[in-house]
Amino acid sequence: MRDSGIGISPEEQNDIFSPFFQADVPTTRRCGGTGLGLTISRQLVAMMGGEIGVISSLGHGSEFWFTLTFDLVRDAQFSTPEVARLHILFADDNQIARDVIHNTANGLGWTVSSVSSGEAAVQYVLAQEESHDSFDVIILDWKMPGMDGFAAARAIREAHKERHDPIIIVATAHSHDEICIHPDRNLVDAVLNKPVTTRRGQM
Repeated sequence: MRDSGIGISPEEQNDIFSPFFQADVPTTRRCGGTGLGLTISRQLVAMMGGEIGVISSLGHGSEFWFTLTFDLVRDAQFSTPEVARLHILFADDNQIARDVIHNTANGLGWTVSSVSSGEAAVQYVLAQEESHDSFDVIILDWKMPGMDGFAAARAIREAHKERHDPIIIVATAHSHDEICIHPDRNLVDAVLNKPVTTRRGQM
């Protein structure tokens, strides 16, 4: 971590990770903090067999670093067998959101396809069906221009009346209560709150 703050003098660098060390009172009043974060960080890094340190000079900011050694795990199973090798489609007009989902799902061992609109999601689903392939899970952003997530979900459900019916999830940064009273709420299986992480979601 690097900052452009006031820096730390060479004398204080020797003690800054000490549990009983604190910068002088004017510095603490101006910049805030008690220094306990550095002490805790040092203890955590030490527990994992690593090292932590700082490179700094007064008036030129500080750079904190740590080193840890990890074993390389080969052929790791990132998903349970029941959900391994899922085929996911994600539709969102925001490129960053698509990248986040793509990276998260790839890390779980899933196959991910992404599109930038609800219309493209429906077309992609129909094309996959014609090639005798199908998506296991479809994640649709709610507030997309043109065809929004619920409209896309309706079109996909109607296209799957007699075929494989995927799990459909609506992703939103808006109020979850709004979705609960949405007239098409029954078309989706779950709601995923944005920003997306590996642990957040509501049924």
